[in-house]
Amino acid sequence: MSGAVLGTNVAARVGSYSAPHAPVSNTPRPASADVDVATVIPAQFDARVSRHERAARTTAGTDHARTGALTGGHAGGSVSHFRDGRDVHRVHADRQARAARSRTDLPEDAVAAQESPRVMTRHDLTDTELAGCRTTSDRLALAAERNVGFDSRSNSPAACREGRGACAWAVNQMMAAGGVDPLMGSRERPGASLALTRSELERRVREGTARRIEVTPETRSLPPGAVICTADGMGRGHIGIVGRDGVGIYSNSSVRGQWEQNYSSPAHWYSQFSTTDVQPSGRNGRGIGPTSAYVLD
Repeated sequence: MSGAVLGTNVAARVGSYSAPHAPVSNTPRPASADVDVATVIPAQFDARVSRHERAARTTAGTDHARTGALTGGHAGGSVSHFRDGRDVHRVHADRQARAARSRTDLPEDAVAAQESPRVMTRHDLTDTELAGCRTTSDRLALAAERNVGFDSRSNSPAACREGRGACAWAVNQMMAAGGVDPLMGSRERPGASLALTRSELERRVREGTARRIEVTPETRSLPPGAVICTADGMGRGHIGIVGRDGVGIYSNSSVRGQWEQNYSSPAHWYSQFSTTDVQPSGRNGRGIGPTSAYVLD
C-alpha cells in the first residue's frame, strides 16, 4: 500500500471518530444533579461537604437522582442545593444554631458576666502581694483574681485542645502564680491532667496536708482559695478555685479559652456537675459525680 493511500485511510478514521457516550437513561434527572455541592454553599463549609461528597460518590450518583426525584431541585434556581434529601443550607444553619445553643448552655456560661479582656502573660504575685497573704489558700484566692483573662487557648499545651480541656492546667498555673508548687508538674511547666491533679489532692488529704469538704446543694460558701473539683476518674469533670469572698469560683472557660469567674457559688457549681436536675437554661446538669473542695493550708 502506498504512503498516500495509507495517509488517506488514517485521516478518514480520525475524522470519523467520536468519543464514546455514557449510556443514556430515560429516567428524568434534574439538570443540576452533577453539580458539586461544595461550589454552592458557604466557603467555610466546604471541608465538611467534601467529606460527604467523597462518600456519596461511591453510590455512582444514585443519591443525586433520588434527591432530584424527591425535591425537584432548588426551587429558587437551576442549581441544586440538596444532598440526600436535605437542603445543605438548612443543614449548615441548623449546625450553627446547635453550636450557638451549646455555647450558651454550657455551665461556664451560666453566669451573666461579660468576657474579660484576654491576657497572654500570667501574673505572678509580687513580693508585696505575697506579704499580705498569710496562708496558701490566701495566695491561691488572690492569684485566681489577679489572673482573670489569662489565655489558655494559646498558652496551654496541645493536650488541652486549645483551651477546651485546660481546667487542671489552669489551676496548676494559678498555684504557680501564687508561689505554690503545683499539684502536678513544676512551677515552670504545670501539669494538665485532671485525673492526676485530683489524685494528688486526695493523696494530700490522706497525708494530712490538706482537708476535704464535701459540697452539697446547700453549700453557699467555702474557705477562700479552696480548690473545688468534680471528676469521675475517667477524665470527665472540672476544677477551679474559690475566690476571696468565699462564694465566686474561678476556673478555665472551655468556651472562651481563658481564666475567669464563671460560677456564682458552690451550690451553682454543684448543680452543674453533680446533679442531673434541669437547670434554668433548660439543660440538665451533667451528673458527673460528687463535688469536693480541698483546703491546702
